[in-house]
Amino acid sequence: MKVGIGTYSFGGIASYLGLGPTLLEKFNTAKELGFDHVELLPVDLENDIEDIKGWLDETGLEVVSVHAQPTEEIVKKMAALGGKAVIWAGSPFCNKAEMAAPYGIKIGYHNHSQEFFVDEGKPILEYVIENSSKCYFQLDCGWAMNAGTYPPSFIRKYKNRFVAIHVKE
Repeated sequence: MKVGIGTYSFGGIASYLGLGPTLLEKFNTAKELGFDHVELLPVDLENDIEDIKGWLDETGLEVVSVHAQPTEEIVKKMAALGGKAVIWAGSPFCNKAEMAAPYGIKIGYHNHSQEFFVDEGKPILEYVIENSSKCYFQLDCGWAMNAGTYPPSFIRKYKNRFVAIHVKE
């Protein structure tokens, strides 16, 4: 199994402001720690795409996704980098999934704890999963646990709908 890490892990919220380590420094650290894949932030895509490709080749890492609002510009950049998904929380995704499909990019929804609020005996996220065939999901295990959901059971139940699993403290 290949394991990835988000570039957010190397600078936290400061990463969104372009502060902290450079993207190449983040890639080098990720590789030194034994990771195979990275999930980028929108600010990472402000680097030249050819530079990012070179740094990926240099470190042997692959981009799996970007944690960004799905726009056509972001989708095109992910496709150019060989990425698989654009993942965001709280964004309209039905029409975004159709826009991304020609590029071979999946649109993923990143949950927080409120998606596990129960309505008529079922977590709201289950209604979304069961009624959207074009959107995929990134299960944030920390938020799922916070809401009282056991992530391994949820993952097994909807195993074909997840493009990524987000694990944190």
